[in-house]
Amino acid sequence: MSFKTSWSEKDKLIVIHLKFQPIPIWISADRMSVIVEIRDAKTNEIREVWHLHISYRDGKIVHRDRKYP
Repeated sequence: MSFKTSWSEKDKLIVIHLKFQPIPIWISADRMSVIVEIRDAKTNEIREVWHLHISYRDGKIVHRDRKYP
């Protein structure tokens, strides 16, 4: 299952992708993967892409990685 949403802030378009995958119960999964795209609102050109891991327990970001540029 996946979910995508976006909104504008000043001259930026923020795009969020959430992807949920069924995980067997014997695998201990404690994180959710989130991809955040920041785009130019006029040209739709990508400015930044972040890959975040968010803890299921407390909702805190446990890992972040800037992918682009």
